[in-house]
Amino acid sequence: MGAVGRNDPCPCGSGKKYKQCCLKREREAEMRLQAQASARAEDETAAHEAAAWLRGYSPLMAASLSEAFFGPGLDAGAKLAKLPRGFALECLRLFDEWALSQLRVQLKDRTAQACELVLGEGGPRLSRTGRDYVQALAGTELSLYDVLETGADRMRVQSLLDPEDEPFWAHVDLVHAPFAAGNVAGLRIIQRQGRTEVARGALAFARGTGLQVLDAVRQEIAKAAELDAEGRRRLAERLVVRIWMGMLQGGQSG
Repeated sequence: MGAVGRNDPCPCGSGKKYKQCCLKREREAEMRLQAQASARAEDETAAHEAAAWLRGYSPLMAASLSEAFFGPGLDAGAKLAKLPRGFALECLRLFDEWALSQLRVQLKDRTAQACELVLGEGGPRLSRTGRDYVQALAGTELSLYDVLETGADRMRVQSLLDPEDEPFWAHVDLVHAPFAAGNVAGLRIIQRQGRTEVARGALAFARGTGLQVLDAVRQEIAKAAELDAEGRRRLAERLVVRIWMGMLQGGQSG
C-alpha cells in the first residue's frame, strides 16, 4: 500500500480525511513520547548532577558513599567497570537515586538528609522539574515487587517484602519497557505531582530469578534482627542491588 496523503480518506475507515483522523492522533502520540523522553532526561540529569555534588561535599564523601552502596573493597568506578556493557549506566542511575534518597550527612549540630542539602542554599543549580524529582526521591527505598499487570504507561504491582500491602498502579515510561506481567521488579516508588510513579532506576528479573533474589534478601534480613523496620528496608535495597550486580558479573542476567 502506498503512502497515505493528508487529504486522502483515512485507512481506518472512519470516513474522515487522514489529516483529521489517524494522522492527528499519531502526531499527538509522537509529541507525548517526545515529552516523556525530555522529562526522563531532565530527571536523570538532575539526579546525576545532585549525586555528583554530594560526592564532592566533603573529602571523604565519595569513598563513604561507594562503600555504603557497593560494599567494601573496590571503589565505585572499578565495580562499575566489571559490569557487562550497558549495565553500568543502570547501576550508576541506581547509585545516584540511592544517595539522594537514603544518605544522611552529619553536620556540626544535626544530621541532615542528602536531599535537604542538595535543595538547600548552596546546593547544585537544578531545573524546577529536576528539583521536584530529587525531592520526590527523599526517604524512598528500592524494593521487590510482583508485576501483576501492565498497561501503556503504568503497571500494577504488589510488594513482595510486605505482601500484606495492597496492590497498586504506578505510572511508568519507556525506560521500563522490559517489565511484563509475571516478572519480579526492583522498583523505587515515588509520589510526584499527585500521582504514583516508578523512579528511573529499576531492575527487571525473570520470575524464577526474582524469587531467588527475594529468598536471599529475606535470609539476610532475618539475620539482622537488631534493625528496625526502616533499617531492614534500607538493607533490602542494598542487598537487591548487590545480588543483581553479582549475577551480572557471573554472567547470569535476570
